[in-house]
Amino acid sequence: MKKVMKTLALLMAFVLVVDAPVSAAGITAVGVTGQAEQVVAAQTDGVEIDSVIAGTDDGTDDGTDDGTDDGTDDGTDRIPQVVAVSVVGDAAEIEVGDMISFEATVITNTEDVKYDVDWSTAGGALELVGEYGNSATFRAVCGGKAVVTATATSGKKSVSGDASVNVREYITEMHFAQDSYISFLKHKVNMADELVKNPSTATDTIYWSVDNKRIATVDAKGVVTMKKTGTVKVTAASERGVIATAAIEVKEGNPITKITLNKKKTELSDYLATEEITATITTKYPDQPTTDKLDWTSSKKEFVTVSDNGDGKSATIMAVGVGKSKVTVKASSGKSASITVTAKAVLKDLDVYDEDGFTEGSAYSLKKLTLHAERDPEVNKDKIKWESSDKKVATVSAKKNDTALVTVKIKNKDIPAEGKEVTIKATAAGKIAEYKLTVYKSEITGIGAIEGVTTLNVGEKANYAAAIQGTGSSEEITWTSSSEKILKIDKEGHAVAVKAGKATVKATVTLANGKAKSSSLKVTVTQPTTSLSMKKSVVTVVKGRKTNVSFTATKAPKGAAGTISYAIVGDDTEGATIKKNKVTVPATSKAGDVIAVKASVGNVSTMGVILVLDAKSKVSFGNSAISKNKISVEQGKTIDLKTTITPAANMDIETITYSMNKKGIAAVDADGVVYGMLPGTVKITAKTTSGAKATVTVTVTAAQGGNTGDTNDGTNDGTNDGK
Repeated sequence: MKKVMKTLALLMAFVLVVDAPVSAAGITAVGVTGQAEQVVAAQTDGVEIDSVIAGTDDGTDDGTDDGTDDGTDDGTDRIPQVVAVSVVGDAAEIEVGDMISFEATVITNTEDVKYDVDWSTAGGALELVGEYGNSATFRAVCGGKAVVTATATSGKKSVSGDASVNVREYITEMHFAQDSYISFLKHKVNMADELVKNPSTATDTIYWSVDNKRIATVDAKGVVTMKKTGTVKVTAASERGVIATAAIEVKEGNPITKITLNKKKTELSDYLATEEITATITTKYPDQPTTDKLDWTSSKKEFVTVSDNGDGKSATIMAVGVGKSKVTVKASSGKSASITVTAKAVLKDLDVYDEDGFTEGSAYSLKKLTLHAERDPEVNKDKIKWESSDKKVATVSAKKNDTALVTVKIKNKDIPAEGKEVTIKATAAGKIAEYKLTVYKSEITGIGAIEGVTTLNVGEKANYAAAIQGTGSSEEITWTSSSEKILKIDKEGHAVAVKAGKATVKATVTLANGKAKSSSLKVTVTQPTTSLSMKKSVVTVVKGRKTNVSFTATKAPKGAAGTISYAIVGDDTEGATIKKNKVTVPATSKAGDVIAVKASVGNVSTMGVILVLDAKSKVSFGNSAISKNKISVEQGKTIDLKTTITPAANMDIETITYSMNKKGIAAVDADGVVYGMLPGTVKITAKTTSGAKATVTVTVTAAQGGNTGDTNDGTNDGTNDGK
């Protein structure tokens, strides 16, 4: 394996120097515990390779991707600037103490753009060690998710890109805050809140069990539900076999047997209005205090909120929207009562304004404009009635979300020199708001050709303009796109490319004679390829055999333009040939040879490799304690499966990964060391790069002096209601 990884690292360094002088960590192989996969993380030409090593692929599929990009460029000059930043790292997951490098690929709209790159990190799991222009190195300091950001600045414009890394940190010791707890029948206690971990930033998944499910059950989140009186032991186990236990004594307590609210329904007539709701309780033993607590909830928090007053018997509800909600109070042992709350919001004020935020404006014949109604409070839902003071001048029609569309109807010949006024009125709940519109005569005699780019990439923006002929303003132009799904354009001619396709931009004006005149421009939007991924990035073959291997790369995002080309960029065998995407490995190949294939679209690429084995591999477990493919390990301890590959020469070429048929019983690391977590049985499978497999059944026995815990994978989301 060391030989192969060294070869691949040198190979990747060669590829990077040849194609793009960027700083990268080469290629890194990481065994993933619990998955029958091997992740290879590498980078070339600023694109991350994150693929899965699968079994041997000696198929003969020679299909190619013949997609073409036939977009054209009209040569219109653009302001030199940074367009986008893409950030990739050595791996998606590392452990505390590891170093990780990142590379920023900065995309500009011209070749001569000068920019500076600044690096930062958020989340606290990483610290910056050094930054070197387009690359930076970080150190993992604690467990958690970290976001690394590269910001490229050119002039006054800054564009950022980021990448996420998961830092793993394992628990070395953990215990519960107390050795024992007291709870009551039907109560729920979140024992995860009681767990003290060292280090506190550890990211282990915790697996839960109880020793007697007749007394209590525990779900996957550590929430224990009390079912019967008695004592139950709760066990928490980390991924590396660190164990914590605590006892819960379940008592009968004094449960609430009935809850009555002071009302069955109520109305909150105004926004932010409040009211107190009181609960009267009956307990099993009236002369003793209850052991229950009351929990208040609202079924529609967007309409009504509820907050406990802290006196054990009342809560305050508040109207925060318009609608109905059921407010429920529930005792720890299960009894509940509800009240239906209707929330309203009285309209206090109403305003109308246009898209520029003004309460009056101007327009020309046949123009359209959008008006917006603003309510106080905003949550008010009273229906708005829209009216025009003169429908011959302009009409108005309501749209969704308190908006209305105004259409100027008056013809140019009927407009006086000083203009024609019309008032648009909005009425709701007795409140009235007005917008004053003045319609002016057009003196336009024509419109010139539209100026602007004819090709755009998805996400790019463009400005379009057309010269007015005669006397008039650019405000008299109505801009439209034949497909807003492909190209969006606003009233000032500012457009943004949404998805690949073709759209026609149209500029329309009303002439002095009252007729409409338009100019149009066809625009092609293309989706460039931003990344490539190889369906099978690592394939194994046996030495001395002539073998055909096909690689298939996939472009992203979907519908991306460009034709994928394949080429051999490194060949230990020195006799391999490639036709389209099919590689022929000659019979002269030797064990340990590596053949590297690069798939490219423009400056975006990904890698695939062929590893030559000494012979077909077999995998087996060498631990002498294994009998009939079975072995046991005590809870909290470890065993080494001593996994080997034959022939021995393949140990330097292949990688072993591990998977399990169920989680929570045991964990296995990349070296085949098994950690006993909770009592039970699990099957562990070892798989080589070429697909050879071996399976062993591992039984985890209870720690000496402890009881056997039964795992419980329930998904009860109950929360701690007090002990």
